[in-house]
Amino acid sequence: TLVLRASCTASATQLGGVQVALHFDPTRLLAIGVEPVAGGPFPTEMGEAIDNTNGTITYSTGIDLSATTGMTAASNLFDITFVALDAPTVCNSNSLVTFGNVGAHSTRFIDMSANPVPAIIGALPYLRVDSQGPAISGVMSNATVPTDAGSTYGGYVAQPTVTATDDC
Repeated sequence: TLVLRASCTASATQLGGVQVALHFDPTRLLAIGVEPVAGGPFPTEMGEAIDNTNGTITYSTGIDLSATTGMTAASNLFDITFVALDAPTVCNSNSLVTFGNVGAHSTRFIDMSANPVPAIIGALPYLRVDSQGPAISGVMSNATVPTDAGSTYGGYVAQPTVTATDDC
């Protein structure tokens, strides 16, 4: 499972919501859902559409209708949950999830008067996705273990090699 958290820096404009359009690699990721961050500035979901065939997500969330002021502070906004598919390993890729237009949807904020406010989008960090288990840590690189050569445990290996990897 991979969870991407969207956040934003402080804004001079009071913001009432955010609309997001994302593309993702559907051969490596399965989108499960999008949820506003608990305690975040935009708790009211207004729309969510996930297309795992084409690898797109559109999502809209905003302030509570009773709010009289919008968000201006840096905040965590929402979480997108993916599952890594059984596919070739992708290590340090920045193309698995990207912002972009999806139909008429684009990524932007909405001010308190319902006017669009362009979002300045930072590059997503490199993602590390594989469908393998975690790497094994703390394994000795070699050891000498005396054994009875005539038993089922067989002789001993003076310099065993142990390889543990997560494919990255």
